[in-house]
Amino acid sequence: MNQSGKVKNFFLSNGLYLIAILIIIAFTMIKPTFFSLANLFQILTSSSFLFAMAAGTTVVIISGNMDLAVGSTALACASMMWVVSTKGAPAPVIVLAGLATGAAVGVLNGILVAYLKMNSMVLTLGLQIAYRGLGLIMINGTQQSFPEAFKNFGNLRIGKLYSVVILCFAVMIVLHIILRYTKFGTYIYAIGSNEEAAKRVGIPVNRIKVSTFVISGLCAAVAGLVIICRLGMVQAFMGKGMEFDAIEAAVIGGVSLQGGRGRMIPGTIFGVLLIYMINNGLAIIGASEFSYPFAQGIIVFIAMYMDALKNFKSK
Repeated sequence: MNQSGKVKNFFLSNGLYLIAILIIIAFTMIKPTFFSLANLFQILTSSSFLFAMAAGTTVVIISGNMDLAVGSTALACASMMWVVSTKGAPAPVIVLAGLATGAAVGVLNGILVAYLKMNSMVLTLGLQIAYRGLGLIMINGTQQSFPEAFKNFGNLRIGKLYSVVILCFAVMIVLHIILRYTKFGTYIYAIGSNEEAAKRVGIPVNRIKVSTFVISGLCAAVAGLVIICRLGMVQAFMGKGMEFDAIEAAVIGGVSLQGGRGRMIPGTIFGVLLIYMINNGLAIIGASEFSYPFAQGIIVFIAMYMDALKNFKSK
């Protein structure tokens, strides 16, 4: 390979990391407080729920599917936790109810996609409306408060980090290990790369697909838990549009929308941090809030363009 080819490969593999460095430099030059430890912890805290949600979304995308209902699932899980809390249940039971709701949603999504062969994007796009409606019914479409124990946990710090940040990092690390170092993870990549070939070598494709949606549902439940721990309440707008932020983070992190390629760490975690770093930087310099989606869109376009170049080159 000649020198120009090596340079091209380097930029295809590391272009977004270089862009992130340039963004950090630019924001720091405009507002030196941007590049401070306090602001870094602020970014981590603000993005904590998205770490969990994007982790589950990443697993589903790698398997060659899509879950557009994770935002609504987070609301449904949080609403179920509130309903259980009104019965006087202890905090662990309340949390288990939320996780069970997320798992149940994942099982339903997975069965419809794997066994009834429904298109995952169209299916979850429709079901997101149903799950949001279910969540709104449970909370009567209004804001509902949780027991003080949840907010106390949300405000708990371990060193400089809030407990919810550590929880979401733990979720990402566990899923990273599963994807990269277990047979189950290998199966997920194989199905995303070539489902027919995976079937021919004996991989239980349908069961793996259902499992990926269950993981996504559980991660959405964790995201809902993080939000109620930070706010101390569940509200009607919880989770609205978060599925697109989760997909953005995965795509920016190098997860291919065609399936079969991508990494949780550093990929998706980098995508989440870049999204919130841009939002935080724009807020610090006083930019219009309408510029946030525009900036994110540019980054997503670059990420998808680079992914398309990688796919073209592999062919």
